[in-house]
Amino acid sequence: MTLLEVVIAMSIFGVVIGAALMAMAPAIRYEGAVSADIRLHADALRALQQIAADLRQAGTSADLRGDGVPYPHFFAPFDPENGNVPAGPDFDEFNTLPSDGSSPPLHAALPGDADYGATTQIIFAIPTDLDGNGTPTVQSSGGGLSAGDVEWVVNDMTYCLVWNPGLGANELRRYTNYNNNVYGTVAVYVERVFFERNDGSGQVWDDPTLDSSQREIRVTLWYRMPDGESNVPIRGNVSTTVSMRN
Repeated sequence: MTLLEVVIAMSIFGVVIGAALMAMAPAIRYEGAVSADIRLHADALRALQQIAADLRQAGTSADLRGDGVPYPHFFAPFDPENGNVPAGPDFDEFNTLPSDGSSPPLHAALPGDADYGATTQIIFAIPTDLDGNGTPTVQSSGGGLSAGDVEWVVNDMTYCLVWNPGLGANELRRYTNYNNNVYGTVAVYVERVFFERNDGSGQVWDDPTLDSSQREIRVTLWYRMPDGESNVPIRGNVSTTVSMRN
């Protein structure tokens, strides 16, 4: 084989390889998008499982702590359609974002998108062993409590959606001490999260005669991440219904 024939053969081989790679590129991008979608969906499911585990323990009462304040408490800190709804005077510390410099979440969804709408926040309390008797109930009467009463955490808990500039994404946080910025990251790339009474009416604590099926909270989490290769975002949602304790 002459040098000219070698050069021609190499040129043809290069063209064939280049064409093959170009043909494979869409499949490679598609595989990457599918992998990212699976990962985001799995992360959202794990977040939902953690939220559900908390809410199954959370108390529903018109007077949970003996101060006449009902729990749990819903509010809508970010609502592009109806206007933001603050937490209110009973939960004044939640009327502002955490003092760690957090910013409001940035929403990419537009009107008409399935993930467009309000983000709600829930304030709740779960049982804890305050007196060290090994159970989250009072061992003996005192301090306004009777033996057998549930001991609730001192600090209210909440799930709060904020913008994390370091990640370049919205971050869903579980705050165990809102005032002192004690939290854990639950999920990222969260477009919005919505807590609501399952039947869509009223609040879960407004009637002490409500049975367990009426003390249900529905939680929906929408996730969204830019594809990076196209203008179509990777997005989806997960939801669950949780029956809260009395």
